[in-house]
Amino acid sequence: MLRSAQSRAPDPRLGEVLEAFRRHWMTIARKRYPRLRDDVEDAVQAALMKLVSADRLAHLKDPGRLEAWARSIFVHSVIDVAREGGRHRTGRIYLGEADEDPEQLLRERLPADRPGPEDVAAFHERLEIVRRCIQNLDVARLRFLEDVPEKEIAARQNLTRDAVAGQLKRIRRGLRIALRDAE
Repeated sequence: MLRSAQSRAPDPRLGEVLEAFRRHWMTIARKRYPRLRDDVEDAVQAALMKLVSADRLAHLKDPGRLEAWARSIFVHSVIDVAREGGRHRTGRIYLGEADEDPEQLLRERLPADRPGPEDVAAFHERLEIVRRCIQNLDVARLRFLEDVPEKEIAARQNLTRDAVAGQLKRIRRGLRIALRDAE
């Protein structure tokens, strides 16, 4: 049927077959190659042209493998269109201002494999906030640092379990506020 595209009287079903390929490929292209946007149509059209090309059809040895062969043509067409689109794009994408060094800007935006001085300072500041919040609070020290259960803290401090739970709740709230304000 595809070979009939080159003849004077193509098979009447050829249009339906090509339209089915086009719809299928458009669906795939929009999902898998969203960056191509408007170039998707060009890729699909190029693939359809290759699909009915006499030169390409000569390479199809097993008609049972038509779908895989056609998919290969489609994928190569997408790659070709994407490659050509990259060559013909005008302008460059800059990370910053025109007078700034793009390599330096890129280096600054890459995540460091070690924390920088600002990160270390912020960490120590948070630790100091936590230390000040729980400095004189035996309940907080026992629960958060020594991981003692609330029931045992109550027994050690001669408090009720509810009193310990209330203190811990207020401590957590104070820590959340203090840490939020430190940011």
